[in-house]
Amino acid sequence: MPEHWRLPVKPPIQMPSRLELQHLTTEQVAPLETLFTPQWPEVWRDFAHSFYVTLLEHVAWPGMTPEQLAVQLVHGVVRDLGGTQPYITVGSAQSRSERNERAISLLRQGKGYRTVAKLCGLTESRVRSIERGIRRARFLRKP
Repeated sequence: MPEHWRLPVKPPIQMPSRLELQHLTTEQVAPLETLFTPQWPEVWRDFAHSFYVTLLEHVAWPGMTPEQLAVQLVHGVVRDLGGTQPYITVGSAQSRSERNERAISLLRQGKGYRTVAKLCGLTESRVRSIERGIRRARFLRKP
């Protein structure tokens, strides 16, 4: 094969040394895990753990730029999740829950159904349905 046909060989990616996720204690990851909500899928938790480990080590580097930190985060994910195919969920349950909470908050502030619908990207019918669901849940909780 002629020399000019050969593709240049790239050197292998050098993974920087870093704390290992499995070596962290429960106490070390507790501050992060308190921020997880029940709606968080496992893959989000995996990414958060990976980012957390990387940030624990690199936050002490005052001269690091956001770009350099982004690269370090990628290296951390590769190290922790490399060889897997994580499916990253949309998070519709969490965004739906936040949207519903916002709609209820606006209704409690005295906003009308039309205004709340417009502010939340919903139909008036959906806003009323959300409100009914909240009322029903309260009714069922009463002794």
